[in-house]
Amino acid sequence: CLLFACFGPEADPNPPDPEVALDAPEPKDTPRMVILISIDTLRADFLGCYDHPWVKTPFIDELAAEGTLFRRHVSVAPTTLNSHMSIMTGTYPHRHGVPRNGYVADPANRMLPELLRQGGWSTAAFIGGYPLVDKFGFNQGFGHFDDDLSESSSDLSLNTSQRTGAEVNLALFEWLDTSPGDRPIFIFVHYFDVHSPYVVPE
Repeated sequence: CLLFACFGPEADPNPPDPEVALDAPEPKDTPRMVILISIDTLRADFLGCYDHPWVKTPFIDELAAEGTLFRRHVSVAPTTLNSHMSIMTGTYPHRHGVPRNGYVADPANRMLPELLRQGGWSTAAFIGGYPLVDKFGFNQGFGHFDDDLSESSSDLSLNTSQRTGAEVNLALFEWLDTSPGDRPIFIFVHYFDVHSPYVVPE
């Protein structure tokens, strides 16, 4: 499950027709913060905003109500690393070279955070599960990459090593408190709580 949130000037309630506005100048206002949230292995149909009859997800539902909710979306791959590499490169696994978890990404890939940093953005990632730690190359382009699983995992493994959403949030909020406020910010947040082995808080 992926969630996007952009924070900046309010959008025009009557945007121009994109077919008519192809030669229009670039808008002067750009978002000050873009947050990409990944909830690893969460099924969309188990969210309130996707009409689940009894699961309540009020904060996600509120974000969906205020933004754009996509009804048709398909992952290009069934495992964490290759699907997330596709998100960050805009390419299929046979192009970016990561067929499944455990492979190391080729640094020749052009990653979204890398392009944003070149454009003057501050970039940060907060990782909840082992398949995306820096040893596999997913950290490319991030100015700050927090994948510290040491508190939660004694024996690191691809499918079980994780930290809780609360720990991910703590790292994120600590970074936000010290991040420079003079540049736009791109943040990637990865949660692993609903992935097996299902260590669910009471």
